[in-house]
Amino acid sequence: MSDINTTVFTGRIVRDPELQTTTTGLSVCTFNIAVEKGYGENKKVVYPTIVAWKGTAEFVSKLRKGTKVAVAAEYDERSWQTKNGDKRKAYEFNAVRVTAMEPKSTTTDVVVDETPTAASAGEFEEIVSDEQLPF
Repeated sequence: MSDINTTVFTGRIVRDPELQTTTTGLSVCTFNIAVEKGYGENKKVVYPTIVAWKGTAEFVSKLRKGTKVAVAAEYDERSWQTKNGDKRKAYEFNAVRVTAMEPKSTTTDVVVDETPTAASAGEFEEIVSDEQLPF
């Protein structure tokens, strides 16, 4: 049995994603989302790095800063050596699926019309026993 390597995040994109193309012609988009962790005084925000490829990268590149997304991803690590010989390591999540949930509101004031509708104003007949239910 193999282990499962899937993580699901929900959060808001922290800056407009930029679509890039590799030397082999693949679309890639690296982005970060703000994810809350903990509660109350222990609450903090973390910013995982997410890498999207091909069609997912093209989709993500059309989203804007502040858009709330759900991301299913696989954890990955990669190592390389700089020109100076220093060893580096990156920890990132490769996106398997990205779903846009909602854009960030551009207005701060929300007006809610609390006028009762016909349905809430009592146009429905009250059912007093289960025998009157049609199912």
